[in-house]
Amino acid sequence: MTLPEVFAGRASLATHSSLIGWSFSVIFSGLPATEQHKIANFISHVKKDAWKNLEGRNKKSDDINPASPDYWKKIAFVNQFNLWHYHIGIKQYNLSKKYGDRTSRFVLHYMRKPEQVKIVDMSEHPPFILPTQHQLH
Repeated sequence: MTLPEVFAGRASLATHSSLIGWSFSVIFSGLPATEQHKIANFISHVKKDAWKNLEGRNKKSDDINPASPDYWKKIAFVNQFNLWHYHIGIKQYNLSKKYGDRTSRFVLHYMRKPEQVKIVDMSEHPPFILPTQHQLH
């Protein structure tokens, strides 16, 4: 499925194109339709309701183990690009957690700006791996 097909009936791709980094668009195109729809629903939700009432945990990506190699470099990278991650519910949410703080095996990595969001990667968590600078463009 392509991005335009996923967003058909929701909004045009042009409406969403600034929300998707080119690197993530490659990942997205290889996902099963059910997972693409979860991501499309997240994008539609953020555009309509911003950060209110999201089902999954959404947090800044600066909660890095201080013993991690290059700790300060990673923190600076997160802050420079205002990197966040959202538990998207792929494969499924951990329903033992309350709504709004549910975790899942996969997270979306995104750059968060006051009036804009750009999804740049999706990865398993744990382990938590930041996107590369190359993926941010």
